[in-house]
Amino acid sequence: MAAVSFENILPNIILDESAAEYLHILKKSGCQEVFEDHTRVEECPTECNILLASAPLAEEFLHAGHSAKWIQSTWAGNAKLIPLLKQADTILTGVKGVFGPLIAEYVFAYLLPKVRGTKRSSDAQAENRWDSFEPDTLQGKEFVFIGTGSIGAHVANVARAFGMKTVGVSRSGVSLDGFDRMYPTDKLDQAIQTADFILVSVPETPASSRLIGKSTLAAVKPGATLINVGRGSTLNTSAVIDALEVGQLSLVVLDVFDTEPLPADSPLWGTPGVILTPHIAAVSYPQIIAEKFLNNLVRYNLGDELADVIDPLIGY
Repeated sequence: MAAVSFENILPNIILDESAAEYLHILKKSGCQEVFEDHTRVEECPTECNILLASAPLAEEFLHAGHSAKWIQSTWAGNAKLIPLLKQADTILTGVKGVFGPLIAEYVFAYLLPKVRGTKRSSDAQAENRWDSFEPDTLQGKEFVFIGTGSIGAHVANVARAFGMKTVGVSRSGVSLDGFDRMYPTDKLDQAIQTADFILVSVPETPASSRLIGKSTLAAVKPGATLINVGRGSTLNTSAVIDALEVGQLSLVVLDVFDTEPLPADSPLWGTPGVILTPHIAAVSYPQIIAEKFLNNLVRYNLGDELADVIDPLIGY
């Protein structure tokens, strides 16, 4: 991207654990005299024009009574910022489209070993044992996506490249490119009846809270795999554990939880068939986020409509 001049912008703030790295990237784009970098809210001015920040620090910033005209979040999850936006008259933009490729890597890192039997082959190799078997395949399997935004859509396209059937679940259920069938959320139980794999990527909203519970999981085809990269509040944890115990689910991969870090006494730690990762499915890499931010910054200075504005009424 060509260097951009932002001489007329008022002082702005980068508030992020990787603030210095973000500042370095922005300096290379001609923004060295515009942004000041901070890792703590106490260091920040009480007012700013633009705030480039992680969601938790942006939340803390607003809670402290500080104000910004525009907040560019470096995170995908911004649910706790929404109530504060309504009071602060602040524009919040997300990073739509950034995390799809990363989530796809995460999802298929667990699906492919499951169907191809990589652990079985690895175990046999460790014992110097020739173990010939017929592995399963993703081809022809049905993949249901609860959430068809940029993340769900990207993973669905990868799934189709493997020859999988893709089924989407969204609020409206309107047909979308990349999905063989679509269902509205109120038909979720019907949508997952023939699912081999299920990906949950919906944002945290009142409508998504405990969306997947006992009755929904009872409708799942026995032996299905469930992956949650959205928010922990979407799942009823007890219902998920029960579904594993009775064979309704064969594998559950969780990257998000109600409480993070996951408490040491959580029953999830010792439940067979569960793979837990510490919210790392999609990391906010500064170089990727900064490029998206700079594109929006050009729009901001031109007075154009910003991309990826989050609607506080619906939460995304």
